[in-house]
Amino acid sequence: MPELYTFDIASGEGGGHATFELQFPFEAYDCQLKYMRCVLEALHRGENALLESPTGTGKTLSLLCAALAWQRRVKPANKGVYAASRGGRLPWRSSSLTAPWHFPQAKLRPSFTHHGHTAR
Repeated sequence: MPELYTFDIASGEGGGHATFELQFPFEAYDCQLKYMRCVLEALHRGENALLESPTGTGKTLSLLCAALAWQRRVKPANKGVYAASRGGRLPWRSSSLTAPWHFPQAKLRPSFTHHGHTAR
């Protein structure tokens, strides 16, 4: 049975906040909840994020669930998504989104480790 998690994310400099409801396929570990919070903060604030976590901690699932929760909350009428590959080409594009996502300012988050307890 999927678990439902609620994240209250501050908007940053502009003040205010947004609430995101996130579905996860099972009870999430603390490190996964912290990872998903960092992803939601970066997406909501329009920032880039550099996140790392050891092998086997559920990074891919955490990233996908957080990104989908953000998309459902912020972009409910989105008609397409771009995906970039390492070569800079777009391997696929769905429907009619006119421009790829653009995050002009890179801001690094602290390292996220599972055993070292470094997280934000």
